[in-house]
Amino acid sequence: MSSVLKTFECQSFQFSTTGALQETAVSRFGLVCQRAWMSNLATTFFFIGFLFGCSLYGALADRFGRLRMMLIALCNMSVGAIAASQAPFLWLYWCFQLLIGIGIGGFMSCTFSYALENTDPAHRSISGFNLHNGWTVGIFLGTFIAYFERRYSRLLLYKGLCAAAALPPLLILSESPRWLVSARRSNRPTQCSTESQGSTVDPWVATLSLARLLVDALRSGLLRQAYWTCSGGRACGE
Repeated sequence: MSSVLKTFECQSFQFSTTGALQETAVSRFGLVCQRAWMSNLATTFFFIGFLFGCSLYGALADRFGRLRMMLIALCNMSVGAIAASQAPFLWLYWCFQLLIGIGIGGFMSCTFSYALENTDPAHRSISGFNLHNGWTVGIFLGTFIAYFERRYSRLLLYKGLCAAAALPPLLILSESPRWLVSARRSNRPTQCSTESQGSTVDPWVATLSLARLLVDALRSGLLRQAYWTCSGGRACGE
């Protein structure tokens, strides 16, 4: 009598719909048996997108502005999550996961730069540290929603809707004054004013006036407004 146990190839799998998870990507796309190795590729594509999103949006934010790229990254997240929740094919689901990762990485990069540029040097460290609280709040919020909704497609849909809900608060913010200075766009109002009056202004006077406006903006409620808006955007994006 042989002591060697025979093994059989996996042919099919029956998923339970009454457990803690009613539907997952594994059950929807049949990622079992010979396709089991594909089950982790969605996460792989997400973090690949996250890696490229941080670099891509960081470079674009230096060129086109922090606030503008924050809005685009948030739209990127929202569209990617909503589309992934309805993806009928596995390869399309992977593509949308890649898109979500690009959006989240880009949004984190842009919000971090935007928040620190609107913070005075004395509070920059604590501001950057506390900015990540938005990420933590988003994780708790997602876990709370997942306690009541056990289908992954609905969770992705809610995630996309939360990202879309974070768009209106960003519209009340203005562009980073430090980026305006570095991009040499802050002197446009001064040029228009001097041309209309037919006079010239000493560049040093214009620079000092701009510096005073920048300090006043940092000391006003703009700092708190930008911080809470960016934190809320991170929470909704997560």
